[in-house]
Amino acid sequence: DLLRGLLLASGNDAANALAVAVAGDVPAFVRRMNRRARELGLRNTRFGNPIGLDEPGNYSSAEDLVKMALLLRQNSFVREIMAQPRAVLRSGARQRVVINRNTLVGRFDYVTGVKTGHTLGAGYVLVGAADRNGVEVVSAVLGAGSEAARDADTIALLDYGLERYRRDVGVRAKHVLARVPVADAGKGVTAPLIAEEAVRAVVRRGEELHRRLVGVPAEVEGPLPAGERMGTVEVLREDGEVVGQTALVTAREVPTPRPAERVRSWVSRPGTMLLLAFLAACTVSLLLLRRRLARRSGGPQ
Repeated sequence: DLLRGLLLASGNDAANALAVAVAGDVPAFVRRMNRRARELGLRNTRFGNPIGLDEPGNYSSAEDLVKMALLLRQNSFVREIMAQPRAVLRSGARQRVVINRNTLVGRFDYVTGVKTGHTLGAGYVLVGAADRNGVEVVSAVLGAGSEAARDADTIALLDYGLERYRRDVGVRAKHVLARVPVADAGKGVTAPLIAEEAVRAVVRRGEELHRRLVGVPAEVEGPLPAGERMGTVEVLREDGEVVGQTALVTAREVPTPRPAERVRSWVSRPGTMLLLAFLAACTVSLLLLRRRLARRSGGPQ
């Protein structure tokens, strides 16, 4: 309930209560906040209090606010809270309802957060988030002159981001991506390899995803069950960045070749043909040599 009151209603009392509960007192919590900011590489952020009110040495930037929002949204509980127009607080002597100060969450079904703020020094602030068709974007507006201007700028930024990206399927699940020859199974016999799972990624509009097969053997030998891993398929952006991967597995069982198939496969190999030709040539040479020796000795030919 303290987190709900903090994230939705900007409860300063909730922020202080959480700080004391976590660190023992407010100064200790602020020290921990600044240590964490350094660990995250937030070079333009320093905390002077856990509330966010104007105070010397308390500042941040649009970029750092977005970085913090992206990290915060990895927490499923917090992510769920910030996407709610309101919440019911059940702790205390009676139930209470808190309203999300980020009214964009209730007005636009694709807006999913994050947090409002306002001080005399920072003006009206809103870190926004939106999710449409599998594309998620985060924005930051600082220094707006009014809530209306802050909200309008936020929607403009979120729409701009959503329109520039799309979610694409790099690999479809169970799709055949390679066929590997099966050893000792005869010419043309192959084992189809399929993607174990689908791989999707967000790309800029106009950009295409590419695939790369890694670790696929030159041939396989049965018996192998269906679903046996035979390598990996990677999905890459046009700049070469790997954005996802899944296993390559056998689409069906690869049985043990029958003896006749083993013999046929062995005979059909180029090396085997060369060996047989060599043996045949040696046999003919031996026969000719035997006849020549027999003529010299006058014996039967």
